[in-house]
Amino acid sequence: MIVYYNSTTGAINCIIAAGTPDLPVPNNPGTPLYLDDTQYADLWNNGSPLAHAYEIQNNVPVALPPIPLVQQVEAAATVQIAAIEAACSAVVNGQFTSKATGHTYASSVGGQVNFLAELPRFQYDSTLTTVSYDTLDAGWVDHTEQDIKNALVEGGRWKDAQYAQMNALIAQVQQLAATEGTTVEQIQAIVFTEADYQGVNEQSSDSGGSTDTSTTDQPASGTNSSEPTV
Repeated sequence: MIVYYNSTTGAINCIIAAGTPDLPVPNNPGTPLYLDDTQYADLWNNGSPLAHAYEIQNNVPVALPPIPLVQQVEAAATVQIAAIEAACSAVVNGQFTSKATGHTYASSVGGQVNFLAELPRFQYDSTLTTVSYDTLDAGWVDHTEQDIKNALVEGGRWKDAQYAQMNALIAQVQQLAATEGTTVEQIQAIVFTEADYQGVNEQSSDSGGSTDTSTTDQPASGTNSSEPTV
């Protein structure tokens, strides 16, 4: 959050927590002041913007009229959208569980590259029936070529589902913020959680969900000491 000097009075105009504020004061009027995480949390009272503002004059807080609700909602929407984007990014760059193999894999860019590199090995080495890959849930596990393909397809669907959910939630926040009578609490109630996705052995149901159509379980089994080529 950036706090600016008032160009006329030389004072700071900002939202601060109740009580005596403990804010640094820049030396040069007109210079932006950046707050650290602790000061930011104090300003927003743990994520809830307050309805009171103060003008700091000679390091003394002078109360200003309450901030209009519409401005509180707009500020809350900006913060909430950033939180939704950050939460989505953390999920996408964390880990992913394949419904087809039953195993969990790193979903970071590096993890995706390493996993993708296993697929060409079957093309170039006709003697291969499985390759061993380091999963997050069970360590080194044998994967068939179809296991690799299934997990790659599902990983793409899973990632697409996370971004689709992020965009839908952001649109929801924006729509609420533009609706008269919306409260800050309503904005803050919109949070990102990991979205489900359609597995390769599932088909969409009439209700919009997914139905498992597989007749046999497909988790890869067995481990060996061989390592991936990357």
